[in-house]
Amino acid sequence: MIGNDIIDLEVTISRNWNTKRYLDKLFDPKEQITITDTSVPQNTLQLLWSLKEATYKAHQRRFNLPRKFNPTDFHCEITLEEGEIIHGIVKIDRQTYVTISKITSTYIHSIAKLEKDQNTTIKIFEGKKAVQNEIIAEFSLILEEPIINLNIQKNKNFIPILYRENLKLEHVFSSSHHGKYSAFVIALMNS
Repeated sequence: MIGNDIIDLEVTISRNWNTKRYLDKLFDPKEQITITDTSVPQNTLQLLWSLKEATYKAHQRRFNLPRKFNPTDFHCEITLEEGEIIHGIVKIDRQTYVTISKITSTYIHSIAKLEKDQNTTIKIFEGKKAVQNEIIAEFSLILEEPIINLNIQKNKNFIPILYRENLKLEHVFSSSHHGKYSAFVIALMNS
C-alpha cells in the first residue's frame, strides 16, 4: 500500500498554527515538541501534517476504509534527516508505515508505504495538470497498454482504482495536490 501528500509552502497556513488549541487538534504531545523544538516550526508542522495525510491514504486504501481522518490517531516520528530527505515512521491502529519526504524551498512531498524498499514511480508537477490523465499515461507506459483501455474510477469509499477496460487491476497509486503543485506515486509491482 502507498500514499502520498504534497504541500505548497507558499500557501499560508492558519494564522493560529502555533496556538495550543490548534496543535492539540492535530498533533500528539511528542509531535508538538518536535514542532516547537526546530528552527523552522512551520515547516516541521507541515512536514508532520504531510506524513499524516500520506499515511491516511495508504491506510484507507489498505483496509478499504470509509473517509474519516482523525489526525491525532496518526503518530509520527522522524528517524533520519539527510539534507532535504527526511525518513520517518507513522503508526496507526497497531500498523506501522515507513515514510520518506523531500523538503525543498517551495514544497514538501511525502510518501507512506508498508515496505521501506518498495519501488515507486514519483511525478511532481507545478501548475495545473490533469493528474488523473498523467497517472493513466504513466500506467500506459508501465503496462504497455494503450491509454484508451485504461481508466480510473473511485470505489464507494472514494478510493481511486485503476481499470483496464472493465477489469479492476491491483496496481496501487496515490495522487495529491496543494496550491500550485500536484503529485502522484505508483507502487511498482515486483517482477
